[in-house]
Amino acid sequence: MKKSENLLATLLAVYAIILVLCIAIYAIFKLLDVDIALATNLLLWSATIFAPLAILMTYTSWREQKGVEVIANYCKGLVIQLVELEHLSNQICNYLIYKPDRNESIKILNKKFISIFNEQEDAFKFLGKAISDGELKDQIRRFQNQCLLNYVRYNALVGSENLEHIANITPQLGSIHREQNSNLRTELMKYVLYQKE
Repeated sequence: MKKSENLLATLLAVYAIILVLCIAIYAIFKLLDVDIALATNLLLWSATIFAPLAILMTYTSWREQKGVEVIANYCKGLVIQLVELEHLSNQICNYLIYKPDRNESIKILNKKFISIFNEQEDAFKFLGKAISDGELKDQIRRFQNQCLLNYVRYNALVGSENLEHIANITPQLGSIHREQNSNLRTELMKYVLYQKE
């Protein structure tokens, strides 16, 4: 909203300058007893000059806004996928802790988990190039490392006979994943809500 207010103020200022110049020329023409029709045409000329300038300034502002919108849409899609990843991670943790005999179900959930993670890869690459925000890039890197680590650990825990070890390590994995997921979602939401550009 702030940018549109700035654009409006700029457009009004440009038109005011053009209008003042035309009025000054009109006053000079009046002093020199030049035809009034010519002076009136100068005022029309100011409006004619203003129109292309307004369009050019609006186009420039629109182009910047469109870029911000594209980034916001990518971030929105990623936030939705992050919520889904967190849900899958919670399901995997619950199966590992409470239903360790459900190996096939855990493997299916883990495949979904890595599939969604792989889908995010292109969006993360795009954001890495489109955004210069070091904090977001750092959050993405940490989240990706944590996801890969969890994927490997979940696969290693499937079929493990050491139920005590599973019960001890699984909540830690889930907790770390939730924290990384939450941190990344918080950063992405700043772009979704246009708080960052």
